[in-house]
Amino acid sequence: MKITLLIIITFFISSVQAYEISPFPVAEITKEQWLAYYEEVSSEEGIEKREYPEEELIIFVDPVKKASIAFTMKKHKAHPSWVTRYVSETGGTISINQIGYFAGKEKHFAKLFQAYAAMVKETQNKFEIK
Repeated sequence: MKITLLIIITFFISSVQAYEISPFPVAEITKEQWLAYYEEVSSEEGIEKREYPEEELIIFVDPVKKASIAFTMKKHKAHPSWVTRYVSETGGTISINQIGYFAGKEKHFAKLFQAYAAMVKETQNKFEIK
């Protein structure tokens, strides 16, 4: 009985582990890492998936982690890449952070990353967020 309970608890704990906001130490990754992370995020419970075919983006919105993860579709120049924006609070100060990863051409990813950085700055200015 104790062994069965231990197995059930271990299975439950391992199945609850969520994706990480910052899963890699550097921005340049492999296509396999991109795909694995996409699959991990897309299978997460409670995340809303929004597709924007005209922009060649699939965006996952995670209300628990207060994160938005924009994955490029195959025809996007920066594919395969993604940009994550997330809200954090430290010492009563709210901030919007951004991180991204790419397995394609860095120059195309840089344009995408800068476009999202501009949106973050606009949001911060609008709401006076640091």
